[in-house]
Amino acid sequence: MISQHLRDRFFQRYARELTPEVLVKIVKLALASPPMEKKDPTGRDLDHVWVRLDGQEIRLVFHRSTRTVLTFLPGRVRLASCLPKRRRKDTYES
Repeated sequence: MISQHLRDRFFQRYARELTPEVLVKIVKLALASPPMEKKDPTGRDLDHVWVRLDGQEIRLVFHRSTRTVLTFLPGRVRLASCLPKRRRKDTYES
């Protein structure tokens, strides 16, 4: 069973449905890929892993010993989706 958190994060990041078949492929790719140089800031035995699934790069937090995906992370640094609006001066001042 796939948690709602994983389903939501995967859909938010990659605009695809996370099915059991896709999750099995991701876990197999994560096991075969080398861990990133940077260790997890929490100090736990977690790896941040990049995998390529159907031509799309996917970044995830992965626990190798239990073969568990904890969450999906954004791929690259991205701009905010909605920039703050400037207040317009009222052009019709009386």
